[in-house]
Amino acid sequence: MKPNFKSLLILSFFALLFVSSCQNEFLEESSQNQEETLVPNSNLTLAMRSTAANNGSTDDLLDESSCFSVNLPVTIIVNDITVTINTLEDLEIIEELYDEFDDDEDNLEFLFPITIILNDYEEIVIASQDDLEAFIEECTQNSSDDDIIECVDFVYPITVSIYDANFQVIENVTFNSDDELYYFLDELEDNSDNQVIIASLNFPVTLI
Repeated sequence: MKPNFKSLLILSFFALLFVSSCQNEFLEESSQNQEETLVPNSNLTLAMRSTAANNGSTDDLLDESSCFSVNLPVTIIVNDITVTINTLEDLEIIEELYDEFDDDEDNLEFLFPITIILNDYEEIVIASQDDLEAFIEECTQNSSDDDIIECVDFVYPITVSIYDANFQVIENVTFNSDDELYYFLDELEDNSDNQVIIASLNFPVTLI
């Protein structure tokens, strides 16, 4: 089946939902049985990639930076107490230690080296506190508020159909996580190898 190129206006409207309809929590689900074309540099494709990007703000209590997240598990020292953070839920331990005394000065230190994950899922090893602070400063100066859409998350799995030059489906690719989808969309946007990818998003797609 050929992709529905006439529905690009619908795609643009759908993309706007990522930005303009962000509330504390919402659910959007398309009940139509259809496939929509993913066009490089389109509003939909860029919005999907921004939504699938690594959200560095989820662990700001740990690293005080939304430019990246810290790869877990990581061992830290909070107010002279050594703690291993294995999951994001373990961040509550930091809050509890901070709240233990009202008149103390809270302090958090990493046991280096640590690995950080950028918004594009690139991993960088940080060897010291000085290196971390320098990276945060540089990242903050160069970051853009448009790089990530934080108010919406995809519900996986998500399926995309890949077409040949005759618009015949040659493969259906299923993505089960943000990083898988991000890498695919990033490849779709990258035309450096002059290899055109014809793809379409399969509905329904659920957003939270």
